[in-house]
Amino acid sequence: MPYGNSSNGSVRVPGWTTKFMALLNGRPAFEANGASGYRDIELAESTEYEVEIQFDMPIVLDEIAGSYTVRRGPEVLAIDVRDGTEIDLDAVKLPKQVVLEPADSDGARRRYRAKVLYKDMQEPQSLIFTPYADAGNEEARFRTAFPPAGTEN
Repeated sequence: MPYGNSSNGSVRVPGWTTKFMALLNGRPAFEANGASGYRDIELAESTEYEVEIQFDMPIVLDEIAGSYTVRRGPEVLAIDVRDGTEIDLDAVKLPKQVVLEPADSDGARRRYRAKVLYKDMQEPQSLIFTPYADAGNEEARFRTAFPPAGTEN
């Protein structure tokens, strides 16, 4: 972990996190809420260190050409037809706020459940989102960008 001189180590704070804390041997080393970049940790004279980092993974809707993507921390999420072969990807619209909850994993990929507007139904429907990097395997259709609720397809 040393970066720079031998009495310090560095940790990179990602720009997408809003809450970040580093612990050194169980004690707070620093907090970097809203600040990104490399932060030094002063290491004591010892041969072993335990560094623990804690950070949030905020859910963000990013606009791209009039559609929106769902991002959890650094991950762009997708809806993959392997999570429901009857899903019409063109009939999904995103509400103004998306709340993700963990869904049962298929063992190969992380999955999250979220309520979206689907097929002109008045009540939001629960669909599965999976990280873009894991979507589309086995030649499955998937989609990452969706129109916002209240628009025509």
